[in-house]
Amino acid sequence: MSAEFEVVFADRAWPEAHLDRLLAATARLPTFTRRVDDECWLKCPTTASGWAYDVRVIVQGPRVVLEISAHPPAIERDLAALLDWLRSETAVTVVDDDGEPSRW
Repeated sequence: MSAEFEVVFADRAWPEAHLDRLLAATARLPTFTRRVDDECWLKCPTTASGWAYDVRVIVQGPRVVLEISAHPPAIERDLAALLDWLRSETAVTVVDDDGEPSRW
């Protein structure tokens, strides 16, 4: 079972305007394994699941969705690093699928 979070941008145009930078920053993460269009997959090699990814970072226009199916320490570090980078670039908050602020 996966959990879904959304990165909410104060400037809703930011993800589309900086799509290449966002995808490149995600691709630099140690757990990055694959890019499929505007979607990046993260996978920890020690995760014992049958899934091809532990996390999908999905860019959908002004939305960035984090679909997390496993979160071993390496994944948590990489997600924290990605969100730290985003926060250094623009104002963002992360909400759960109910729209409530998350700890990310």
